[in-house]
Formats: sequence, C-alpha cells, structure tokens
Amino acid sequence: MTIYVGFGRWSDGYLRDVGEKLRSGKTAAQANEELGLTAKAQAFNQSVPQGLRIIGSYAPQGIGGAHPSFAESPLVRIIETDDPAHVTWATNYYAGYLNVAYHPYTQAAQT
Repeated sequence: MTIYVGFGRWSDGYLRDVGEKLRSGKTAAQANEELGLTAKAQAFNQSVPQGLRIIGSYAPQGIGGAHPSFAESPLVRIIETDDPAHVTWATNYYAGYLNVAYHPYTQAAQT
C-alpha cells in the first residue's frame, strides 16, 4: 500500500460564495448547508471506495469562513491505497469546494 499526503485549499468560488452568504447575515453552518457542503461532508464516510484508507484529515478549527486566515489555512489529508483511481476519487470528492493535490509519501533517509 502507498501512502499519499494531500494538501488542500478552499476554492476561489467557494470562498466567494461563502463570503457573500456570511456578509448577508448567514452563519457559517447556514452558508455551508445552502452551498451543499454540509451534505457532501456528511456523505463522505459512506462514499469512500473499498480499498481506500483515510489515515487522517487535519483542518484549522474555529476560525470560520469570515476570518481572513480561512482562505490561507491549508488542509491536510493522508490516505493509503494501491489503486490510482482512489487517489483520483479523493482529489475530486470536494471539487468546487476544495482544491487538493496528493503526493506519494517518501520516507526520508535517516542519518
């Protein structure tokens, strides 16, 4: 099995849309519900293809879409698979919301 590390940032379109909703008085939860992100996130675990292992996902918490650092804060996901189609699936699952690029993990040589 190969481990991949994915680094992601929110898409410009998502940031624009969520920002408009927040400025109109919506909460982050309401904005994400209206944009479909909540449903997408809730369906994630049931959508993971067999043979793809999600080792971990890390994202900044508590800053919300209204905070300037929201757009700049990276998200990280670590997956394990031997099927390139799984890497494609993981890359595309949050398309429109999140831009993610996965890279094979290579252990550094110890000296």
